[in-house]
Amino acid sequence: KKKFTGDTQVLYFAPSGFIFLRFICPAILGPPLYGLQSEHPRAQAARELTLLAKTIQTLANLSAFNNETDPFMVPLNPWLEQQKPAIKKFLDEISELPQRPIDEIPTPHSNINFGKEMAAIQQYIIENKDLIIKGHEEDEQMVRLIGAVEKTKLQTDITKFSDSGTINIT
Repeated sequence: KKKFTGDTQVLYFAPSGFIFLRFICPAILGPPLYGLQSEHPRAQAARELTLLAKTIQTLANLSAFNNETDPFMVPLNPWLEQQKPAIKKFLDEISELPQRPIDEIPTPHSNINFGKEMAAIQQYIIENKDLIIKGHEEDEQMVRLIGAVEKTKLQTDITKFSDSGTINIT
């Protein structure tokens, strides 16, 4: 906020790109890669999913379709404009740091162990890194993300070693 005081849109680029460009839209475009379906969609369904992902990404970018590149999508612009406050609110909420430690945040399932859940996510990423990175080998950010997760796994293993005297590096 301090660095880009004149441009209120720029605040949303990082969280929007991270969530929508890396997770939501790829899951829509390739459901089998995210365990949402066992097979790739047929051609017509794939086209419809592509248009859906394109619309969602355009909304997440807080932009609109233009007549030169997407004339058939321009009729959605009023709806996109109407949804901008909601997407900004969503991005604001997921970008806020919690006021209390995360283990104290009430949830509908108050028995959630956040540390255990994060460890499970870390383990899933490590075990499925080849599937996750497939098609993104040239994407420097994806490679850095996988590297960072692997580094935290190694740090966790080293901590376990210093506590127990044994280490299990996979």
